[in-house]
Amino acid sequence: MSPFKALLILTGAFSSVAFAKLIQTAIKPEPAIAQTRPRVTPYRTKTVPCPAVLPAETEGETVTCGVLVVPENYDQPNGRQVEISYARFYSKSLSPLPDPVFYLEGGPGGSTIGHLDAYSRLIFAPHRQTRDVVFFDQRGTQFSSQLGCAPTAFALDEMGSKFDQYVKKIADDDPLTDDLTIAKYALCAQLLQRHGFDLSQFNTPNSARDTVNLAAALGYKQINLYGISYGTYLAMAIARSHPSVVRSVVLDSTATPSVNKYTEGVRRVVTPMANLLKDCEADAACNRAYPNLQARLNALLEKLVKQPIPLPKVATSTAKDEVAAAAETSITLKSFADKVPDWLNTQPSFAAYLPLMISELGRGITTTYEQALSKKLFKADSKPESVQLVAYYRKLATDFEIKAQELLNAKATTAQRKRPSVQWVIRVQEQIKTLPKAKQDLAIANLFGVGYESGRMRDRATLMTFTTETFPAKTAQSLSAALQAMPEAEIRYIYQLLSSLINQVNDIDATSTAGMHYSFDCREQVSWFSQTDADAVYRSLPLPLLAQPSRSEMNEQVAICKHWPVKPAEPSEHQVQKISIPTLVMQGRYDAQTTTDRGIRAMAWLTSGTYVEFPSLGHGVSLTPCGKAVGMAFLDRPEIAPNTSCTQALKPKFILPPASAQ
Repeated sequence: MSPFKALLILTGAFSSVAFAKLIQTAIKPEPAIAQTRPRVTPYRTKTVPCPAVLPAETEGETVTCGVLVVPENYDQPNGRQVEISYARFYSKSLSPLPDPVFYLEGGPGGSTIGHLDAYSRLIFAPHRQTRDVVFFDQRGTQFSSQLGCAPTAFALDEMGSKFDQYVKKIADDDPLTDDLTIAKYALCAQLLQRHGFDLSQFNTPNSARDTVNLAAALGYKQINLYGISYGTYLAMAIARSHPSVVRSVVLDSTATPSVNKYTEGVRRVVTPMANLLKDCEADAACNRAYPNLQARLNALLEKLVKQPIPLPKVATSTAKDEVAAAAETSITLKSFADKVPDWLNTQPSFAAYLPLMISELGRGITTTYEQALSKKLFKADSKPESVQLVAYYRKLATDFEIKAQELLNAKATTAQRKRPSVQWVIRVQEQIKTLPKAKQDLAIANLFGVGYESGRMRDRATLMTFTTETFPAKTAQSLSAALQAMPEAEIRYIYQLLSSLINQVNDIDATSTAGMHYSFDCREQVSWFSQTDADAVYRSLPLPLLAQPSRSEMNEQVAICKHWPVKPAEPSEHQVQKISIPTLVMQGRYDAQTTTDRGIRAMAWLTSGTYVEFPSLGHGVSLTPCGKAVGMAFLDRPEIAPNTSCTQALKPKFILPPASAQ
């Protein structure tokens, strides 16, 4: 038995028996079954309990959650509908400004509603002093008609030779791609189609219309857009198609629509490293200590191609890090390309050490690399005694805050657990344990499969059918009665709970909803990907070997899109169009996801744009005090360039070697 299956059984999670039959039918595609609902008056919101725990908020007073029902296809308003889940955090001002902040999540496929407490406190608490802040899950993501692929993966072990045959059938004969991964997502696409989704409708133009319709339904005439990563792509689409609705735009880590993420994807690992090399060259002491650093790095990469550098056993501070470090016995080109740009992207302190690391590795010394691998390098430096004393008193205050927050969290979690939907899921799990052992796996799998069967909606009737088919009459009658007594909001939350549970034990949808991710990528990026242009970009790189491992990843994504049924985006969607709305572009200099060149090229779209670069920072500068302050200042007065003096303190202070080692 695999550790993964053992984990599922031990945790009472779900097996994969029942899904096999469903997916075996998906291998032989049938026309999608049309699923329609009675027409809903469009663009009206309905208040529902918040799906996330919000310890510091009072529902109905400081925050209101709800759903907006819109057409899946705006050209067919009477057809299938999708629900957009939102949360409106009210301003703490007695006279709030009329234009709220609308936060646009990245991904594509990321969930905002699933992280409401963190986002509202860590980034947007200052904004609530003057205006409302609205969060919502974009269509196709976790809490808004989710295009989940996780259920597909649970069936694969049980399909045996049939799935093996399917993999061989769709294999692309490319040694750089994984046919198994391609097959998993091809099956997911078929499963979602059979459920009735038109995957082409889960796109940026429709998400833009959803945003504007949500703003109108909530009574706002103008809004401020605050996007991170893919959210910046969506923000630019809203600003150019609905300019009268938008007062200002903040773009953090910009995914510029005119830049193809696959054609230019090899820049992701190279650009932040090239920026650091330039920063070292511009720093007199660093350049003196590490001259010709680009040539030395290229020589190191060539060395790694021919002969990996052996690593001793790395001492780590946690058991989790110990497992990760033990798996790495040498530094290869791939491990260097995977890890070093990521450290640069996620650990602001790492930039100062990178020139030293390159110099050491060129001489076969692994000291700094080992410290980064064990995460010891990223610990806070020791502080002077006076600073430590101030920190001590701050910690006393912080400890009280933490204790208070823990009490609030416990209270909110207890309240959430008392919801009828949560209690029903708990009862179902308990009743499954009373079934004969031979039926338990099937029942668990069927619970996860609820709402993914062809021709069945994610509604009350489908849940009742599950109980009738799974349990003895008396148990089924009791569970069905509980379902009948629930309001619609609780029925909806049952499906959201099941989605969250399956994502926790299956990493196919761990960070974002895979179905939404591919619906966007295949329609709006791969559809105009050029291999010829991609090869030209690769040849132009200052560190081409660094990008070599990532080329296979992009090949695999392109191969998946051959089996993802969406119509190509209109060319106008990625052609430069002028936006006159005041816009702030915030870019981390060492961002390895949306690189600095993408932020700079966004300026070609903006007639009233301000570009601010943040030294030492990577993807998502809004999580830092400096990024938060600059974004807040801009939203307060978008007609004035914000004070960016805090960025000066972020410049790396490069670590120099002993004179004898230079």
